[in-house]
Parts: sequence; structure tokens; C-alpha cells
Amino acid sequence: MNLPVEERRQWIRSRREQRKLTKLARLRRQLMRYIALALLLFGGGSAFYRMHWYLPNGNNSNQSICIKGNFVASDQQILQALRQSIDLPLFVLNPVELENKIEHLDIIKQVFVRRYALPYPRLQVEVLEEFPWATLYLNDAPAPQFVIAQSGRLISICDFPHVYQPALRIYGRSKDSTQLNANDVNRWANWIAYIKKQTQCPVFSIDMREPHNVKVETGKFTIALGNPDSSLTPRLYRLASVLDILANEHKQPSCVNLSLNSNIPIKLATNERGKAN
Repeated sequence: MNLPVEERRQWIRSRREQRKLTKLARLRRQLMRYIALALLLFGGGSAFYRMHWYLPNGNNSNQSICIKGNFVASDQQILQALRQSIDLPLFVLNPVELENKIEHLDIIKQVFVRRYALPYPRLQVEVLEEFPWATLYLNDAPAPQFVIAQSGRLISICDFPHVYQPALRIYGRSKDSTQLNANDVNRWANWIAYIKKQTQCPVFSIDMREPHNVKVETGKFTIALGNPDSSLTPRLYRLASVLDILANEHKQPSCVNLSLNSNIPIKLATNERGKAN
């Protein structure tokens, strides 16, 4: 269909006007988006600038730091570990560094630190404390100085007087000579459980003052273990047969020496000495 020349020109002119209007509408929408984004950035920056990011000092500092999970360590001990590291804005504080500072306390096993800016700047500290395994006596002291945790960590009773002191006693010459780790504690726990099962009596103490002549004090007699190395487990397995032989003969031992591989010296409670192969 052929249109007249004037109508065709008018149709082309209207199409151009529509394209221009569409382009202007698109530019207006983009301009409004940029204005809204600029206002949002300006408002957020102003709020960020005007917000109080520092933790309060003085009496209100205890309220701005919420501590949970501490039963032995006091709030003041944990706050003292954080005191020199919280004088910075909240967004600058590194939770990992704060956790490492608190974990330097002997009783603390693991820490989780979280930061909150609203409704007011505050820190939430959740701690997990060590679980005691044995009480450590050094240099024949009448009172214990440390508590050994299940992880092998030594907890000072002087620093944490409310720590639980287990009934199991460990005697050592010095703090360095009784350094244990989690594997050592687990191994000793298995040996003690086996001795309890065979003797049917509790284990009161472990004498580690002589590293190559370790002794265990039970409720009935003493067991000389010798060197607590990898050969101790098979040497302990001989305890059951020794106790069966003594029970059949109606004799009570006062000391059983399991430190040797060839024989088992036994000291009887009646001051008689014997040997069982």
C-alpha cells in the first residue's frame, strides 16, 4: 500500500518523536536511580560516621562485654585479658586476636567472641573451660599447686582457687617434668581404668617423681610400673594372673612390681617376699 508523500513524512516524524520520548524516559529513570543510590550512600555514610563505635569505659564497660560459660574463671580475669585490646572502634577489633588473648588463661579451653553494633556497641564472649583430670603435687608439698586438665594443660590453683580438684593425685618433681598432652592423659586414663577393673579398688595416686620408676597407689597395695612406655600395656596384662594366683593362696600383696619383663617380684602384706613367674 502506497501512502501519500505528506502522510509518509508525518508517520516518519512521529516515529522519531516516540524514540526520543522513550530515550528521555529511560534517562529519567537512570537519573532517579543514581539519585536514590547517592542518597542511600550519603545516609549510610552519615549513620556510620555518627554511630558510636567505641565500647564504653568505666562502670559501663562490664555491661558492654557479656561473658558466658565461665564457672571457674571470674569476669574480672577475662576482662583483664581484654582490657588493653578494646580501646579501638568496634569494626577494627579482630575477634580472633581477642580469643587468643583469653585462651592464654590456663582454665580456658576455647573462646568465641562476637561483635554487635546495635542497639549499642558490645562484645559477647562465650568460653569453654578445661575439665580437670587429676591434682598435681610438686616437691612433696602438703597442698596441691596445679590441676591437670584432660587436655594435659596445667591449671594453677593459686590463680583459679575455685577450680575442682579431682581425687586422683599426681606427684611430680617439678612442673616441667610432669608436662602431659591429651594423648598422655588418655593413655594414663586407660591404664588406671584397667587397674581399677583388675584390683576392684580405686586408684589414689601416681608417683612420677622418678620418671623410670613410676608407682601407682591403689586402695589395697602399690604397683610399681617402671617406665611408662609402650611396653607398659602388655606388662599390665599380667596383673590379672598374679592376683588370681595370690587369691587362690589367700595372700594379700603390699607391692607388685611390673617393671620387669622376665619376672614379677611381689611383696606380701605379711612381710614375706615371693616371686611369681
